[in-house]
Amino acid sequence: MDDWINQLSQIALASKNNAPFTLYVVAIFWGVHIVNMLLGMRLNILGIHPRTPFGLIGIPCSPFLHGNFEHIFFNSVPLFILVNLMLMFGLHTFYVVSIGIIL
Repeated sequence: MDDWINQLSQIALASKNNAPFTLYVVAIFWGVHIVNMLLGMRLNILGIHPRTPFGLIGIPCSPFLHGNFEHIFFNSVPLFILVNLMLMFGLHTFYVVSIGIIL
């Protein structure tokens, strides 16, 4: 039982230490969305467009694009939690997994 409590306290401490970087990652998504809104959603042209060579640009860009405020808000909560959990395995693991997900 004490081992379980010790592991939980280590997870809580790691989450607390990783929170600033996690907030930075979430802020990047919000920043892209705000810029997109200010541009009249013109960045959505960088989304995935099937069967066009230009549409290939959308593969790495589309995870950063969101349709509206609700979309980004409800993606931010799980993003914060999952990024924070992923950072417990280290920054290198976070980068490798993130690039794999984006591609």
